[in-house]
Amino acid sequence: MKVPAKHTYKYRAVYVVNGERVVGFDNERGKGDHCHLDGKERPYCFTTVEQLVEDFVAAVAEDIVVLAELGLLGRTDAKSWVNRQTHYDREVASGA
Repeated sequence: MKVPAKHTYKYRAVYVVNGERVVGFDNERGKGDHCHLDGKERPYCFTTVEQLVEDFVAAVAEDIVVLAELGLLGRTDAKSWVNRQTHYDREVASGA
């Protein structure tokens, strides 16, 4: 069964660790808007591109915190990612 999109965007955002998808948001033809979190595919309610980016970044940030807590990601790696994200947030806020 095809699920028609209620918007004209085609998107795919993915966060991969060691060759495996950890977080993904996309709207594959026939499936509609959905996300991949914790190894499960779930429906996603697309509203705007900006919200999509925020939701994706939040999901990746949550995963990075978990990896760091489990000792699977060094503190330096996690801090580096947070610093890059903070820089991105400032650029989006300023319209750069």
